[in-house]
Amino acid sequence: MEMFWSSLARLSGFPAEIIILILVLISAGKRNWRRIIITVLAFSLFRLTGEIIKEGVASPRACWQEGIKTLIPCPDSFSFPSGHALGAAMIATIISLIYRRKLIVISTLISTLLIAMSRVAVDVHSPVDVIGGVGMGIIFGFIIWKFYWE
Repeated sequence: MEMFWSSLARLSGFPAEIIILILVLISAGKRNWRRIIITVLAFSLFRLTGEIIKEGVASPRACWQEGIKTLIPCPDSFSFPSGHALGAAMIATIISLIYRRKLIVISTLISTLLIAMSRVAVDVHSPVDVIGGVGMGIIFGFIIWKFYWE
């Protein structure tokens, strides 16, 4: 199980999120390039906002303590909110609101939960960090959908 969580934790992140977002919007027939570019830019801005909040809150990671072993290298950045959880929830919210199909909503929800759980499972985040990241991601995703896709 450790290999599953560490692989998932390594594969997720900002570059993967951008690629997934672009591919899903293009492949589902939403080829309005202006909207796609604005969505990716807004996504990136909100992802950066999460990093700014992280620096402002300055919550230390548990893995910075001596003797704590992680399944992946312990990041140098602060802990709250989880950027991976924030990005996954933002993508899930945007895609779910645009397409409103049960299968899409369920699959994006499951992927968000797995990514959030992976951050806790590899010991680089606490549950509070990922819950905060998911909450912010839902809010930011809703804002992007409301202004660019509704």
